[in-house]
Amino acid sequence: MNMVQKNELTAGNRTSLVLYGNRSIPLYRMVKEELILFLQKKGIKSGMVLPTEKELAAQFGVSIGTVRRAIDELVSERIVIRQQGRGTFLAPYDTTRMINSFWHIQRKDGVIDVPVVSTLDFQETKLEEQVAKNLNVPPGTPAFMILNVMKMGGERVLLDRLHVPAHLFAGLTKEKLAARDATIYDFYREAYGINIVKTTDRVTATTADRETAQLLGCKVGKPLLQVIRVAYSFGDQAVEHRCSLLDSENHEYFDVTGGDMGR
Repeated sequence: MNMVQKNELTAGNRTSLVLYGNRSIPLYRMVKEELILFLQKKGIKSGMVLPTEKELAAQFGVSIGTVRRAIDELVSERIVIRQQGRGTFLAPYDTTRMINSFWHIQRKDGVIDVPVVSTLDFQETKLEEQVAKNLNVPPGTPAFMILNVMKMGGERVLLDRLHVPAHLFAGLTKEKLAARDATIYDFYREAYGINIVKTTDRVTATTADRETAQLLGCKVGKPLLQVIRVAYSFGDQAVEHRCSLLDSENHEYFDVTGGDMGR
């Protein structure tokens, strides 16, 4: 709490802006960010109960109402869940939730095919400058490169090239990836305790080069969508860089902002 100006935390000023990390943000948002750091540092796993709102209010030196508002946002983002009479828990992951939250590819008729993933390549490498910058680590940082192709409706539709820092995924192998029985984000959580809570996607138009055309089974020069994703764990820690190439002839990138995440 030493990043917060103490004179802003008076009883009569609970909803004012506070200085937090060189930013002026609402007090409840500061508490929300502190809660995320708390979840990360304490190693709380899905299904584990959080301290009570009263305990958190005392820890952060704010009102229960401020804590409750911070938790409300975490609930709306499906990072935590409330259970009447039991408390607040880190939300469990399941395949349906992961697809609804982080999977944005569907057929143009609106049907969402569950992808069948095959790993084409797995290498130990060192991060090039732009990927390292996106992951907020120095260029040359040891990493694993994973090249996946995804079939939907029996056709190759998506090519994914992932980079993950080696120090976060010690002992990762192609065999471990192939043996997983859930989404890769479920695998991150179960095998390495890494919870994906946020992604950023940048979508641009491109065309298939010779290698991509061969791997996707399409013609050189075919229009594709390129999606550059960075996936984050608690505390805005970047843990995955992904470059996806989508054959958009029959599929599209589709996202919903706000409302019910279920489709």
